[in-house]
Amino acid sequence: MIFILSFVLACLTFSDAHSAGSDGYFLDPVYSEGSTYDVLKFDPFTPSIERKKTKKLSSNGGVSKEISQELPYHLSENTRPGNVTNFQGSGKRPEDIDVNFLGIPLNAPQGGGFDLNSFPQYLWSGFSFQQGPSAGAYDPRGVAGSLSLKLWTQEAITSFKPEDPYARATVFRSSARLSQLSASGTNGEIAALVGVSDGQITGPAGSMSAKLLTRDRLKIKGHVVATNQTVHN
Repeated sequence: MIFILSFVLACLTFSDAHSAGSDGYFLDPVYSEGSTYDVLKFDPFTPSIERKKTKKLSSNGGVSKEISQELPYHLSENTRPGNVTNFQGSGKRPEDIDVNFLGIPLNAPQGGGFDLNSFPQYLWSGFSFQQGPSAGAYDPRGVAGSLSLKLWTQEAITSFKPEDPYARATVFRSSARLSQLSASGTNGEIAALVGVSDGQITGPAGSMSAKLLTRDRLKIKGHVVATNQTVHN
């Protein structure tokens, strides 16, 4: 009986597929550029997303203080320079939040989440937070949500055109014994940023983004990020 039932279902499936093939319509594929996170964040079945631009230079030299001011969630530690600061959103532990940039998870493999002060603030242009366990569909660490950081160089090669080059320099000094200098520029095809920290945190950092190939529907971009920050507590 099981064999006969399976055979009938197979025949019905084949018949329906054949009928759909002769009378149906084929739609052109839809292409969406970006990382897995960038693509799935527009899924109507996923929770809402909070998108923010980094507006100012925070006294701790990192992006953690601005995240604490813009999002209604607590951080695991105060935001003084050099402190290990994790974002846990509505989760019970910092590792419940998937912190990433360019679709690359930044959480430590041994647990404990990601220290938001590992990178200086001048590297970033913004961040977005998607809450809810559906984020775990593309990263099992994101059971309470996903925090995505966006590089300044990453945004620069899409926001500026070759006929409109752009350059900037930032100078930052905090009463918490921290100074940061950075210089960056883009011609719409390549963007580069370099900077250095001094005081309670010392060391250089930088990033570069470039459009490696742009041809019809095929677009390839490359990104390089480097940082060497040393904390002096």
